[in-house]
Amino acid sequence: MNKDTVIKRLREELKMPKFNAFFEEKDYSEADYQQLKTDLLNYYRDYVDNVEADFQGGLKTNDGRK
Repeated sequence: MNKDTVIKRLREELKMPKFNAFFEEKDYSEADYQQLKTDLLNYYRDYVDNVEADFQGGLKTNDGRK
């Protein structure tokens, strides 16, 4: 599948109709797509979903800094 198909699928499967990203123009396999989707979900969980805890001082970096 091409990058436009990948973006369209992510919009549908993640229920994010306005999602947009810059992906390399290449042919993506199903395994590539699943890895990309997993990476996006992990990024959201790690950096976006926990932003409230960060403002409350709840998140720390790997080296112990807040």
